[in-house]
Formats: sequence, structure tokens, C-alpha cells
Amino acid sequence: MNRRKNTEKKLLDDKSHLYDLHKYALIGHWEILADRSTHWSEDMYRLFEIPFQSATTSKYFAALLNSKDLRIFTTSIEKSFVTGEEHHMQFQVNLANNQQPRWIDCRGKVILDDNNQPYKISGFVHDISDIKKIELREKANSSILELIASNEQLPLILNSIVNSVEQNNPQMLCSILLLDETGKHLIHGAAPSLPEFYSLAINGVEIGEGVGSCGSAAFTNKRVIVADIQTHPNWHLYTELAKEAKLGSCWSEPIRSTQGQVIGTFAIYHRDIHHPTIENINLIEQTANLASIAIERTEVNLALKASDERMQLVLAGAGLGYWDWNIVTSNVERNERWATMLGYSYDEIKNTTKQWADFVHPDDRAKAWASINNVLEEKTKCHSLEYRMLTKSGNYIWVHDQANVMQRDVNGKPLRMSGTHSDITERKLSEEKIKLAASVFSHARESIIISDTKGLIIDVNDTFTALTGYSRTDAVGKNARFLKSGEQPPEFYHDMWKTLNKEGHWQGELWNRRKNGELYIEMKTISAVSNEDNIITHYVALGNDITSVKEHQNQLEHIAHFDALTNLPNRSLLADRLSQAMLQCQRNSKSLAVVFLDLDGFKTVNDAYGHDMGDDLLIALATKMKAALRQGDSLSRIGGDEFVAVLADLPNATVAEDCHPVLQRLLLAASQPITINGIVLNISASIGVTFYPQDNVNADQLMRHADQAMYIAKGAGKNHYHLFDTAQDDAVKVQRESIEAVRYALKNDQFVLYYQPKVNMQTGRVTGVEALIRWQKPGRGLLSPIDFLPIIENNAISIELGEWVINTALNQISLWQKMALNLPLNISVNIAAVQLQQPDFTKKLAALLNAHDDVDPHHLQLEVLETSALDDVQHVSEIMHQCMALGVNFSLDDFGTGYSSLTYLRRLPASLIKIDQSFVRDMLHDPDDLAIVEGIIALAKSFKRDVIAEGVETIEHGTLLLRLGCDLAQGYGIAKPMPAANFPLWVKNWQPAEAWRTLRLKVNNN
Repeated sequence: MNRRKNTEKKLLDDKSHLYDLHKYALIGHWEILADRSTHWSEDMYRLFEIPFQSATTSKYFAALLNSKDLRIFTTSIEKSFVTGEEHHMQFQVNLANNQQPRWIDCRGKVILDDNNQPYKISGFVHDISDIKKIELREKANSSILELIASNEQLPLILNSIVNSVEQNNPQMLCSILLLDETGKHLIHGAAPSLPEFYSLAINGVEIGEGVGSCGSAAFTNKRVIVADIQTHPNWHLYTELAKEAKLGSCWSEPIRSTQGQVIGTFAIYHRDIHHPTIENINLIEQTANLASIAIERTEVNLALKASDERMQLVLAGAGLGYWDWNIVTSNVERNERWATMLGYSYDEIKNTTKQWADFVHPDDRAKAWASINNVLEEKTKCHSLEYRMLTKSGNYIWVHDQANVMQRDVNGKPLRMSGTHSDITERKLSEEKIKLAASVFSHARESIIISDTKGLIIDVNDTFTALTGYSRTDAVGKNARFLKSGEQPPEFYHDMWKTLNKEGHWQGELWNRRKNGELYIEMKTISAVSNEDNIITHYVALGNDITSVKEHQNQLEHIAHFDALTNLPNRSLLADRLSQAMLQCQRNSKSLAVVFLDLDGFKTVNDAYGHDMGDDLLIALATKMKAALRQGDSLSRIGGDEFVAVLADLPNATVAEDCHPVLQRLLLAASQPITINGIVLNISASIGVTFYPQDNVNADQLMRHADQAMYIAKGAGKNHYHLFDTAQDDAVKVQRESIEAVRYALKNDQFVLYYQPKVNMQTGRVTGVEALIRWQKPGRGLLSPIDFLPIIENNAISIELGEWVINTALNQISLWQKMALNLPLNISVNIAAVQLQQPDFTKKLAALLNAHDDVDPHHLQLEVLETSALDDVQHVSEIMHQCMALGVNFSLDDFGTGYSSLTYLRRLPASLIKIDQSFVRDMLHDPDDLAIVEGIIALAKSFKRDVIAEGVETIEHGTLLLRLGCDLAQGYGIAKPMPAANFPLWVKNWQPAEAWRTLRLKVNNN
């Protein structure tokens, strides 16, 4: 029992001792439970200098941290509860009664309950401000030493020294003063936090005993501590200045050189009276030493820089790049010229990771190292080598590198090697050019002659000797004219020298003669060579033997322009000769004939006797036909058994007569029997002819026109000629252009339908309209059908136009239906025989009707022109019955003017007969026309067909028709054709003539 009590007492004592340690070590304990409630030990409150209030720990803690650290702390705690990881972070806290923040290290561990679930985090906080202060001071010192090592400017370094002290000690204001060159005055070095007026006032102060803190320290070379400026005798001259600057104390430490001499002072000021601690004294000494290093190193660097600048000026003046290799450290220093020589800036070379060998051309690297190693090993006295180096742009330059070992140790081991680079690229290029020129001269494939201004040969190359057969000894000293062949006239050489002297060069073909007398042709280029004063000193002639090339070129030209079998000009040469002949016709006001000739029966010969026999026949015929031409005429074979002759220089007035004898001779030459290998062959020729400029077209079209005329001759029985008819061709062109114009108009909606009313003159009722096509042609206005329909008759475009008319008429019926104006909806359209007799006419009509399913087909009437020659009346009748089955009606138009009126009337199922307007118009004064009208009306009644008269132009026409029994009519006397938009109003206002109404009443009364 006593032992247990002793143990418990010991544990309590240990615990009390532990709490005491925490107290003195500034360590506090904390806990955060799962419900996020917080518990602190008493040491936590003491550490953060806040009153002991356990209920408000979270509030106080949040106030100590900045917002960023508070977020990090909260996130870390939450993460520890979730993952079970240890919580650890370092942060600054701002104590209420302490100007300087305190650095805290905070650690916590997750405690698990019996269910292995975290129920709290238990941890400690530790004041690490002193450790952090040391870390920050060391970091600041390292940063300053880096600035010193990088040769940064002294003012920047001194300012950095002062700033680092002030940042770690916010209550301090620091300054560095430097001793001037006389050693008697202190000048401004760095004092970023002191008032500017204060720094200006003490700048240049003379040092001496009792001159403030810094003046006395510099003079005595001893530390001066002034805790109270206002009472210290050293400051009696500066108390007001210090008071104005709000400075209370000043401690000054001499800055000494390595020899112990004063070179400046470092001072620490406070706003109030302040005595230094041991730590403060250490800070003053360390900072003064750091400033000493900076000042001395800067002075050394400035001296070295001045020396280096003098050397750089010498090297720059010589255009030399300098390099200095510290063999021990492997460091290489280079000057700016070394860098610019390779296209770099000095900073780029200074900071590059490339080694010297990386710049050397791979092919030169081994010999460059070998030369340097020979010097290092004392095998040679110096390194002197020319090699290539890579520039920034990727090119290579040539350099001359000279170097030697500048320092060795006592054992002869090399320590330092220095050298210079010079750019020798231009010299190398010049040398290469000279070598290349010599090589080119010796090995050139061209013949080269160098002569003086008098033409005397100075030198020739090996190719000249091989080309001409003359040795160098034979040629040197002679004038180059000894090679002349005599094939070119003196004027040629005169023009050559004239061009050479004027332009400095000449190029052309020269015929020369070899030593053995053989001719050869040379492509020659002669250039004048001038000196610096632009005076010609030499001539250089380069030549290539093109004899074989010219021969081959002549062969190719012959092949390109002549037929391989007959040796006559081919199509290509024919085109050229024809073009030239046409130009001659224009100049001389003459004509020419293009004669296209095709052999009749030549295929039979080929099939019967083979192609070899056919070829022999073509050769024989070509000879005979060529002999049949006049001098100056040209015969060409353009392929197979086709030939073309150009007969030139023919008089314009009698061109056909003058051409006739030649054409007869050609026909005779082609038709005479020819015996080949014992076989007698008989063929003939068909010839087409056109004349220029009567046929005023280009060369290609002349050939086509002659070809067209030849086919007419062949179709007319062969073995004769036919002349091209230009008038007929013009008519065909006009028709073709007109058809294309109609096609374009149809595509671009230039056609419209006009509508002419049909009426019953007896009842006064409007029975329908006839749709009449019009062409709204830009520039010409509204064209009637007579202006374009005859042109397209029997052409496919007439069928397309007819389908357009039917479709447009059906559209119009549909529109009038929708207007609901009680209009007569029956529309008749004219159908050409060629359209009606198309095999698919019924199918297309059905498709059009189906596309307008709202239109009753009975409203559409197709008018078949009785004047059309219907090839098969039975077939047309069947088509009409098929269409009537679809619901449409038919009428026979222009009745009485056709080919077999009674036959049509009997066999074609037309419900209406239209009397042609030519009879109606003249029936008032022509008894024959009146008789025809009476006969047609009688026929219609006999065949039980309705009858309508067109061409009713006057009231008298209508009155007579009514008397003859024809009630239906249309014509200008009733209404002219009108646009669809005008028709409703016309129907509304139309009234039959008074004479017709009176006659109707009389008939009805009777």
C-alpha cells in the first residue's frame, strides 16, 4: 500500500515536473474532440499571452492566425479525422502585446476509441521563433553571398544587407556608410528606412573623436554604443537632427578590410533609448563582416573589370576572340568577340551549357583535341590550328585558333591555358574558290578557251583538246579564229563581237572545224572579264559539242511534223502551213482552198490484202496526188486514209473555177488503177472543199467545213467533190442559236400564257379560253408564237415547251377555281403532232394531271392541228382515246387547211372542230371561202361534232356565222388574247353585240 502511494506520488511529481518543463520551454498541449470542441492546457494560454478561458479557445485561436493559415489549419484537422494521418504545420501568430510575430510548430495525433474510430486529436504547440530567426538570418546571408558571387552592383548588395536585418528585427533601422577615397569622410552607402533628410545631412560627414556614433567608430576603429542620443556627448551637435528623425539610440560598428583598416561603418538605430544585448552585439559584428566582404569583393571586381576592359579593347581592335581555360576547375571564360563571331550575345555564351567541343565541326574535333593535348603534354610549343565551328544559325565558319599553356605547377602539370580565335572564313572561301576554279578548268566537261583582248589564246583545258584534236601547244598563242569552219558568213561574227562588247557576253551556236577537218556545231558562251577599273582584260569562252544533239533534234522535228509512212506533212505542220497561208491571203487579197480528201474503198483493200498492202497503196497514192498539185500547194496526211491539201494564191473572183482543174487531177490520181506486187487495185476519193476568206472562220473550222463537204460528196455517190455551202451553214447556225435561245428562255421563265375567250354568240355565255404562248424576251418585248415556234418545229425542245404549256394551263385552272368567281374553267391548248405521237405522251399527261389532282381533267382540251402531217392516223386515234380515258377532250384546229380533212374527221375522236380563221376572215367578200365555211359547218353537223369559228373580227362575221348555224366563236371582234389577271374582269363586263342578241330573239320567236 505504501509502495503504491509512493509510486503515485512519484508519478504526480513527474507530471508536475513535466508541466514545469512545458512552461519554461513554451510548450502547450491541446485536444480537439470529434464534435470539434477544443481544450487547451494552461501553457497554451501562457504561450499565446491570453487569459485563461477554456470556453473561448476557438475564438482566441482564430484571431491569432491570418485567414490563409487558418484555412490550412482547419483543412489539416479535418483530413486527420478522416484519414488518421498526423497533423503538422508551422505558422506565425500575432500576439496582442508583442510587436514581433511568434513562430509556432503545431503537431497532433489521432486517438482512436474502442471501436477503432477517431474520437479526438491530441497534440502540442512549440514556440520556434528563435530557430526560425536563425533560419531566416542564414537564408538572408546566403542570398547576399550569392549577390556578391554574381558580381552584382554594390548599392544593391548593401541595401539587401540592411533590408535583411530590418526584416528580421522590425524595431531596428539600419545604415551603412562608406569611407571616401581620402579616408576622412563617410558617404552614403545604404539606409532605406532612415528619413531622406537625415541621410542627406550626414552624407559626407568628417570622421573624428566624438562625431556621433559612426564618425567616432570610423575614426577610432572601435565599436561605439550610444543608448541615449539626447544625453550622449558624441551627439551634442546632432541632437536636434536625431530628434527630428525620431531616433533614440545608435550603435555603430566599424567595417574593416581583411588588413584591419576601416572602410565604412554599420549602424543600428532605435526609436527609443535602447541598450544592446549579447545577441545584438553578435548581429552587429556579423553584419559588418558581411558588408566588408561585399565592399572588398566589389573593389577587386572593379579593378579586374578595368584590366579586362583594356584587354578587350585590344582584342576587339584586332578582331580576336579570347578564351581562358582553368584546367583545374574546367571553367572557360570567353570575351564578347568570341561569342559574336559565332552569332551569339555574350550573355548567351556565358550561360550556355555547351562545351567548346560542341561548337567544333565533328570532322575537325579529333584533330583539334590532338593539337591541344600535344601542347598540354609539352610535345609541341603552341596550339595553332584552322578548323570549322558551328554558328547559332546552323552554319559553319572557319577559325584560326592559337593558344598556349599560361601556368603550370611545380611538377609541370598544366593549370591554365589561354588563346585567341580569328575568323578566317573569307580567306578560306577565297582559297576554295581558287582551288575550285582550277579544278573546274581542268575537269570541266565544257571546252574552255581563255584569250586576251586581241583574241590570242592564253590557255585551253583538256576538254578543248579532246573536242578539237588540237593540243595545248597547238592552240596557245594562236587567234581563236583558226577554228572557223566557213559555214557562217562574216556578218554573223560581226554581230557576235558587237553584242559581246556591248553587253559583256554572247551566247549562240558556232560551226567550227576539228583538226582532222570534220565539222562540228558548238553551243558557245563567251564572256568578257574586266578588272577593278572595269577595263576588259580577257575573254573566256565555254563550249559544248551539240552536233549529235542537233542531228537528233532534226530527226525529232521531222518526226513531229511529217507522216512516218508517206513522208507528207502531218496534222501539226498542216496547221502551221494553213495559218501562214491564211495570213498571206489577208496581205495579198487572195483566196485559198482547203481540200479534205477521203479514200473510197480503202478499208476493203486493207481487209482483203492486209495492212502492208494498204501502206504501200497509201505511199503510191501520196506520190501521185502530190504530183497533181500546183507548185506552192501543200498535201498532208492527217491520219488513216484522210488527206488534206491547201491550194494557195487563188484569185477571189474565180476561186471555184481556178480550183476545178486541180480537184479533177486529184480525183483522177486517186481513181487510176495501181499495181502492187502484181495485184491491180482500184479505189477512188471523195473530196470536200471550202474557200477562205469566203468561209471566214479560223483554221480549225475550215478543216471541219471541208470535212462536212467531203461527207456530202461521199453520200452523193463518191468519186467527186462537193463545195461547202456557207449560206446553208449560216442558216443552220442561226437555227441552232435560236433553239438554244428558246431552251434558255424556258429555263429562265421567260414564257407566259395569254388567254383568248371563247363564247356562244347565241346565248352570250363565255364557254372557255384558248391558251396562247408568248415570249417575254429581254430587249425585244413580247413575241408572238409565229416568231419562234416554226424554228423549234420537230425539235425536242418543242416537246418540253408543250409540256410546260399544259402544266401552266392546269396551274391556271387551279388558281381560278380557288378564286371562286364563277369563271369558265375550260382551257384549250395546242398540241404539235410530234408531241402527240411520242410513245410516252399519255404517261406524261397522266403525271401532269395527277400533279394537279384538284383540277377536273374535263376542263382541259387538247387542240390537234389539222395541218400537221400525222404519220399514223390509227396510232394517233389510239393515243387520243387513251387521253380521253383520263378525262381530257380533243378538238381539230385549223380544219379545212390540212391533208385529209375527211379522214381525220372520220377516224379521230375529236369532239370539236375549229374553222380556220383564213376562211372566216374572208367569207364576207369571197364566195369560195363562204362555201368552205358552210361545208365545214354541214360536215360537223353530219358527224355530230361541235363547231367553233376563229378569226371573228367584226360584228358582221358573227352575224353571218349565226345565220349559218355556228354559235361558238373567238376572235379580235370578241376579245384579244389577254393576261390571266385580266380575264375575270373581262368576263364580268362582257356583253354580246346588239345585232347578235336581236338575231337570237328572232330565231327564238320563229
